[in-house]
Amino acid sequence: MESRKIELDNNKILEIIQDLKYGYAGEVWDSALVLCNSAKKVNFQEKFNFKNKQILELGSGTGICGIFISAFEPNQIILTDKKETLDLINKNVELNQSLIGKNTKVLVEEFYWDDKEKLKFFKDNYEFDYIICSDCIYDKNQFENLQMIFNELTVEKKTTIILAFNYRIETGLEFFDYFKNNSKYWEFKKLSQDYIHEDFICDDIILIYANKI
Repeated sequence: MESRKIELDNNKILEIIQDLKYGYAGEVWDSALVLCNSAKKVNFQEKFNFKNKQILELGSGTGICGIFISAFEPNQIILTDKKETLDLINKNVELNQSLIGKNTKVLVEEFYWDDKEKLKFFKDNYEFDYIICSDCIYDKNQFENLQMIFNELTVEKKTTIILAFNYRIETGLEFFDYFKNNSKYWEFKKLSQDYIHEDFICDDIILIYANKI
């Protein structure tokens, strides 16, 4: 096992344990680093205000993005992934307790994207302000499930989806083609480089945000 560290602006350090026994989910990916470090920028925080909000993270992996965002004092953030990954997420949540907002509730929950019962539970019990998703659109077989989640768990004029991904991976572009061809209700916008941390601007990683039209 090894760890990755990110410094917050208040000089606190986020430390994330990586463990490859969990497969892809056990590694910190570049898109997550771009998203976390960009979230430190003032203009990013002005555009996406996480304080006192309800947030859902899909495919949390190590938990790096969700735990990092928890430092910005959302009301509640739910980190989700497959059952076998939850142990690693919980370890990282525990490791970084001092960074989590004083009044922020962090939940770690199992969520398979084709689980319609859990999807209904989320829909019936929450109105999410943000849905966060980093490095999660590499599997074409999940496009339909991911679109279903976005459609069911977003509230018009309230919920914003934030996606970070490597657009040079073929499925990254195919996902947006799929979404455009199968839904009339979404508008995706690329976040300009003004919002990206200057040390993490690269040609491969882009941040997208979306709202229902």
